[in-house]
Amino acid sequence: MKKNLVYGVKFTYKRKDKGRPEGEEEKTIQYIVEVTYTEESEGNLRCVLNRKGFAVNGGLVHRLMDVFAEKCSGVLYPFVFRIGRSGVLLGIDNFEEIRERWTNALPGLQREYTGAEAEKYLDRMSGSLASVETFRQAIRKDMFYYLFFMQEAIGQKEENIIRLPLVPGERPVSFKCGHRLKRQDTGYFRLEYTGTYASDRVRYRTRVKDGNLNMSYTWEKDGVVLKKMEGVCHLVTGKEREISFKITRI
Repeated sequence: MKKNLVYGVKFTYKRKDKGRPEGEEEKTIQYIVEVTYTEESEGNLRCVLNRKGFAVNGGLVHRLMDVFAEKCSGVLYPFVFRIGRSGVLLGIDNFEEIRERWTNALPGLQREYTGAEAEKYLDRMSGSLASVETFRQAIRKDMFYYLFFMQEAIGQKEENIIRLPLVPGERPVSFKCGHRLKRQDTGYFRLEYTGTYASDRVRYRTRVKDGNLNMSYTWEKDGVVLKKMEGVCHLVTGKEREISFKITRI
């Protein structure tokens, strides 16, 4: 099996304030992900993933720190993952190549971008590449990778804990979710999650008081290749916030 796929990724962040026009406090992040799947002899899949076309609110990034962060991220790609037939991420096969690309690019980035904020960001990036395990943990804290790859196989549990990394570098927000798996007439499989906020010790900019989550996955009949995933979560902090996300095969 070999499949070359392209996905559109979109995250939308809204803050609902009384007295403000609808959509005024809205930010949208979009990009394209290119994925190539090949089957390995032991039955697992090799997944080569690249990202491009990063945009904020429908336009190219222009804030200096956004441009800087995108340039740093671009150094790392492509990623080569090994995944199981259930879609679970098993490993990162080209970690040493990723780290070497970063090591070679770092001096130039340090010369081009100076100041405390840039230095802190570069240190954090270097720290995430200290070992394959620290890099894997960094990936788990990226919302796209958390959503795109199943973090664990779907078992017989009636409830699952979904830990969404809504803010990079902060603790994920946990939701206790029930799930329903069904086969559609078209031959696709659909997995639906519905749940409520499950922890009182995390923050999304301010302390989270309440929340709920609805999201769904649609896979091809092989149960591995994603056709679409989408979802929305609502959080009550000092204000009501809504975060929606969509990954769609183009």
